[in-house]
Amino acid sequence: MNSSATCWAGPILGLAGAVAIVLAALEPLGNQDLVTWWVLHRAMTAGNALPLIGLGAAMAFVRWWQAGFGIAAFAAGAAFGFRTHSSFIAFMAFAPNAADHLFLTEPISLLAAGLLLIVPVSLTRWLVTPSAFVIGAMLANKIALTDPTLDGWRVSFIGVGLGLWAVVTTFLSIRAFYKAWLPIGFRIVGSWFIAIGLLYGGSSLVARPTLPSLPDDNLAVPAQRNEFPQIDEPRRRLRPDGFSVEP
Repeated sequence: MNSSATCWAGPILGLAGAVAIVLAALEPLGNQDLVTWWVLHRAMTAGNALPLIGLGAAMAFVRWWQAGFGIAAFAAGAAFGFRTHSSFIAFMAFAPNAADHLFLTEPISLLAAGLLLIVPVSLTRWLVTPSAFVIGAMLANKIALTDPTLDGWRVSFIGVGLGLWAVVTTFLSIRAFYKAWLPIGFRIVGSWFIAIGLLYGGSSLVARPTLPSLPDDNLAVPAQRNEFPQIDEPRRRLRPDGFSVEP
């Protein structure tokens, strides 16, 4: 699978992107705009990176034209995810605390990438396109859910571009330095992806128990200030020396 023309294309592409991210991170916090802040604190997370790396690794085990179809399916899935974002949110609203877990987008992406890695290579050729479509759609929904600019096109464009950069960099690097034992190693990684996706997704589906509120006798409603005396309350008379006299 090695090729002299593409041997160092993946590492160079990865290094260029990493340098750009480091330069953005070194920029003073006061000079960072919302897009830069989103890239550093929302886009560059493990939940985003792991499915993309898994997809790129699985593409390294198929032919070039099949990997090209996978990249095209990833882009098409991202477009589909942006287009159907509202419908996806309405469909996934059944999950308890769905908004806190980005509507299970990360577990779905991890399951799709893990399944793609654990199956035999003969099945990877058939599953790479639908899995890439699902991962691209979930990435688009995560971008739409975490966009701080309220539907700004820059965040959507940069988010999908970073996803393609991660997929293509992983694909080119693994394909250039391919070893016979890599499929076995990535099957183990794929099983971890599936385990993480199931554990994370299952834990987010569990409804949080509500603790009963116990009465506290030490808590009392404070008396209102400047309240008027009750009509039926006897009034106290004061003597000239200031002492009160019972009526």
